[in-house]
Amino acid sequence: MKTLKKFLLPLSLVTSLYASAALADFDRGANAFENGDYTTAFNELWPDANRGDVRAQVYIGYMFEYGHGVGQNYTEAARWYLRAANQGNVLAQNWLGTLYLSGQGVTLDYTEAVRWYKTAADQGFADSQANLAFMYINGYGVIQNYVEAMRLYKQAADQGLASAQFDVGVMYEAGEGVAVNYAEAARWYRMAANQGYANGQHALGKLYDVGSGVIQDYAEAARLYRLAAQEGHASAQTNLGFLYSEGLGVSQDYFEAVRWYQKAADSGNATGQANLALMYVDGTGVAQDYGKAMTWYMLAAEQGLARAQFDVAVMYENGEGRPVDLVQTHMWYNIAASNGYAGALEARNKVAESLTPEELNRAQALAQAWVDRH
Repeated sequence: MKTLKKFLLPLSLVTSLYASAALADFDRGANAFENGDYTTAFNELWPDANRGDVRAQVYIGYMFEYGHGVGQNYTEAARWYLRAANQGNVLAQNWLGTLYLSGQGVTLDYTEAVRWYKTAADQGFADSQANLAFMYINGYGVIQNYVEAMRLYKQAADQGLASAQFDVGVMYEAGEGVAVNYAEAARWYRMAANQGYANGQHALGKLYDVGSGVIQDYAEAARLYRLAAQEGHASAQTNLGFLYSEGLGVSQDYFEAVRWYQKAADSGNATGQANLALMYVDGTGVAQDYGKAMTWYMLAAEQGLARAQFDVAVMYENGEGRPVDLVQTHMWYNIAASNGYAGALEARNKVAESLTPEELNRAQALAQAWVDRH
């Protein structure tokens, strides 16, 4: 749950023009909101919002957006954000921009999103600087410009916004808007990581894992992965599981590997699903179970993970977890080959030699249908 009070109270435009009774209504409403009593909050803040209290208008907009104390209504949220935004409230300007970006309550309009993000960004609001940078990264409502995106991300990062610090690191690592610089990427990731930002912890862990921009240190990679993994970061859970399976930076422990792979797999992480499947194939850290292996491989394959697609084909070919089915085998080798997986093309062609013309046509049709669906 976002805490609005810390944003709204310093930004208040309310002065002595408002009666003390109205101010008391606002305080009661704001306190009720922070305590989760949204119905009371809405009833207390509604009169203030209609009297023009910009703080109350933002609260009312937020409650309409998320359905707190009132039925969810994006159109009403946008209307109240607009009233507050026109009074110069940066939070309302930022959130109104996001509604235009998503097309909720207003007609989707990237140009309008940019306008409102820029209005708040020009007032130094870090969240809007980062959101405007995102628009420049993707060319939404503006001409794509990585240099301008980096400038804006740095403005937000310099204010301590952890997500922006992470994004600056991403741009240094990818060489977008700046020359590739892994040491600088590590520096910015560390800033985000030190604030407890899971994406920053994971990204810095990866640099320690491979030794880019820092001295390779598997123990430090494991520490950082663990911090992010404990926050539910699925890729960090997968990578931590791999370190346990290989004994890198931690004592080798297949049971711990399975535990972290399972968490990632349950979150829908395709690599975690495929790695967990392999543990079931090998009977490492779990009892060998081809049926469960096939289930996890299939989930990963459906997400487009080429190595899982290849492994699904192998299991159909060998009759592991499913009866032998060379049509399905050909189909999945074909899909993996289309994704550039090494060895898939040769395996597909070899299987084709065992298929009748009708079976081959069916396998190719199934592969094409899968591609069309995805």
